[in-house]
Amino acid sequence: MLALECLITAYSMSALYLDGVSKGENQMMATGILLMFASIAFSCAYKRAVYLYKRAVYLYKRAVYLYKRAVYLYKRALIK
Repeated sequence: MLALECLITAYSMSALYLDGVSKGENQMMATGILLMFASIAFSCAYKRAVYLYKRAVYLYKRAVYLYKRAVYLYKRALIK
């Protein structure tokens, strides 16, 4: 996360410098806002990835259970 913050800071400082804004309050405000949005975006993305992984594992286990149950019922029907 620190590397990403450094990249965002460097990009915002160079972009503002090219627009003629001297290093100061405006530049630091822009950097802070960009870092805030990046932090929120990545924290939400991580939570979503964890949720999707847990959901996939649950669905896989449920499918395995249903498959085993179907095989059991099929074998049981063949015995009768």
